[in-house]
Amino acid sequence: MLTLPLITFKRTYLFRVLTWLVLITIPLMCISTAFWPGKVTLGLIVLFFASVLPLQLIKAYDIVGTIRLTKKEIIIDDSQRQYSFSILDITGLEVFALEVAGEFYGGKSLMMKQGTSNYLKFKEGGKKREYMFLLEESSVSDLRNLLRAWRDAGVVYILHNRTWQRLKR
Repeated sequence: MLTLPLITFKRTYLFRVLTWLVLITIPLMCISTAFWPGKVTLGLIVLFFASVLPLQLIKAYDIVGTIRLTKKEIIIDDSQRQYSFSILDITGLEVFALEVAGEFYGGKSLMMKQGTSNYLKFKEGGKKREYMFLLEESSVSDLRNLLRAWRDAGVVYILHNRTWQRLKR
């Protein structure tokens, strides 16, 4: 059984402001190097780093429960109730493993991923369901083993892997 934290995004005002500062200062830095080299460019670089570094420290999600995955079922346990879905009763199962906590964005980026852009998506009883989960390095091998067990059992699923980890073998 694989247990993953069930999460929801929390977008605080400070997080939004810092994100916008980062997004605005990048093109301004490029423009300023051509038209206003010197103090303006230096000021924008300082503003960029003053925005990026706190973004790495702010936790942008809340853990609201757990997702337990077994060979035969998916169990969602949030703060209010528990849902159990048999693998045989669901259709269109997709696993989106888009980031692992601690991975860097791109090659030499200063920003690290928080492991929050991951989710399960499927239909059960005609109803679409989607659950976000936190993926940490310690859970990657367990997720790989579970996906292999599902494949061996004939479970049809689509894996969207954008991590640096090999999840399918």
